Amino acid sequence: EPELERLALAHAQAALKADQPKGSLPGTPRLHERAFELVSDARSAAVDVYVAETPAEISQSKNVLNAAYDRVGVGLLKGNSQTYGKNRYWVVVLFVSTREAP
Repeated sequence: EPELERLALAHAQAALKADQPKGSLPGTPRLHERAFELVSDARSAAVDVYVAETPAEISQSKNVLNAAYDRVGVGLLKGNSQTYGKNRYWVVVLFVSTREAP
């Protein structure tokens, strides 16, 4: 989903700049709320934001295996952080479900 990917990448950039791997950054709406604005038929959304040593760690997301999510956007960038160290991957994954809950 290109619009979710753009949102995820923009949030990863902002999180790195703020040195805060969180779904909600000061002065901005919560990331999952912004996903609802982009996907008009969204029924639920989840966000994973974390700092990793390798991109392979994206598979550690607890939401990756949830079949309810039928749309996803991933933002990934490499950067230096005073708190988390040099050459770390800042990962933001947005999961959105447009399906009704069973």
